[in-house]
Amino acid sequence: KEPGTDRLHRGILEELNNLKYLYENINVETMNQFVDHLDKYHTVYVVGSRLSYTFAYYLGWSLTKIRKGVHILRGSDSTSFDMLTNAHPDCLVILMASSRYPNELIKLSKMIRRSSHTLLTMTDSNICPVIGFADVSLVVPSRSIPFIGNVSGMLAVIQFIVQELANRKGEDLVTYQKQLEQVYLENDILFNLEPK
Repeated sequence: KEPGTDRLHRGILEELNNLKYLYENINVETMNQFVDHLDKYHTVYVVGSRLSYTFAYYLGWSLTKIRKGVHILRGSDSTSFDMLTNAHPDCLVILMASSRYPNELIKLSKMIRRSSHTLLTMTDSNICPVIGFADVSLVVPSRSIPFIGNVSGMLAVIQFIVQELANRKGEDLVTYQKQLEQVYLENDILFNLEPK
């Protein structure tokens, strides 16, 4: 019931406190394990559902800017079971899960665990039920209980993972990004100040 600007300021302060808590408590070793896996596997599926689909899409989209073989799946779509069942036997699946943890992600993580795929999970709490099925789990800690989710911490961790992977690519990344830019230019995908 407080004025809107007070609510805005309180929300920003809460996110700053969450980022400070993340800065002090994130497991850097586990973040680096994520990067190691992303560097090693030829094919990567990134899956999320409901709120966590936002993070899955952002991670997947960002990864396509630095590597090939990335697929983004909506965990609430039952065809994700088909896609992962028919996927190459040795691929990497990154499952994003944020509270309140949709049951479809739990079912999907069980199925992935029974497959020959490697499962990484990125979640917002140690109580996340998909952690038990993962080969590696990264908990993005937060100080407050979210009303609609704490997004800044997840986004910061995703940015680190993508930038760290990009850093490892070296000259291969330069070549890959030149190819992407050429495709964008040839197909008029993005706004361009230069005349055609």
